[in-house]
Amino acid sequence: MAGLAGAVLVVGGGVAVTTAAASGGGDVTAVSGNAAGASASPRPVAVVRPPAPGPVVLVSGRDDHGELAAAVVAVHAAAGSTTVTGDVRDGTLARVVAVQGTWLQVRTLEGPPVQGWVDDFYLRREIHLVGPPPGCRPALDGHPLPAGQQAVVLDVRARQVRVQLVGVATTGWAPRAAVHELAPTEGCGSRTASAAHTGGHHH
Repeated sequence: MAGLAGAVLVVGGGVAVTTAAASGGGDVTAVSGNAAGASASPRPVAVVRPPAPGPVVLVSGRDDHGELAAAVVAVHAAAGSTTVTGDVRDGTLARVVAVQGTWLQVRTLEGPPVQGWVDDFYLRREIHLVGPPPGCRPALDGHPLPAGQQAVVLDVRARQVRVQLVGVATTGWAPRAAVHELAPTEGCGSRTASAAHTGGHHH
């Protein structure tokens, strides 16, 4: 499983997660201890704080096949901690506050305000834009895009999201309802498009 932590910060601010330093202007603090899954020997793990405002991620309770495994995802008091301080609904957009190893501290941008640490398995940086059936073509600033266009979310305002299309520098505003984890299935039936938040592959 490729870790999202480093990729999130590379996309969000050019910051590389290391145990000693980071580039791109992020603040780094060396912390003793291990994140979940680390080796038994204690090693400093850097806490990296991306340049404000920080990347936006989608919180996912879906499994490797895109099926809903958990309606809510637990957030923890610290990276690797077993202490749960709250939960976030599957499909919620959140902003990354800090990164330590494979754990990201996030703050929700919609729904009840929640902040805490989540393993990167439950977070997605890239999303798919899916419009309403039957064509499922989303709109960016009113212009139609291919169904399932990949993008990253930059900001959230009410029922709109500012996105950047993957592979190009194009940015614009799209309906919040167009943000999905999975691309539409062939034929783009109503079942795929009508779900509030669809599932997607895990990295």
